[in-house]
Amino acid sequence: RSFEIGTRDHVHIGRVNAYLTDQDYVWKHSTDGGFRYTLGIDLCESSYWHRGLGTEAFMAYITYHRQHGIPEVFTQTWSRNLRMVRVAHKCCFSLVDRKPDTVSVCGQLYDSLTFMLS
Repeated sequence: RSFEIGTRDHVHIGRVNAYLTDQDYVWKHSTDGGFRYTLGIDLCESSYWHRGLGTEAFMAYITYHRQHGIPEVFTQTWSRNLRMVRVAHKCCFSLVDRKPDTVSVCGQLYDSLTFMLS
């Protein structure tokens, strides 16, 4: 369900992962019934941000899922995660669901965003 992201000089900088969500875009722990493949990325080494590496890794992971017969691909983030929102738009995702004030970060509430690959 996940792949590690490394640079050409063998530095581990993060991972891409897949998880399941239900019809309401809520995390799901089993494949019983309807579910959606939702992809995520964690690029934890900030010194590698703003180089396009996250977008490149995310696009490769999308391609991997498409090549393995996954027809619909989703991603989720929160409204202040502007880097992930930009990655979603660069990868041709469109916003399909917004749940106001559902994500708490450092005591602040933000919207939960779900995108679908167009």
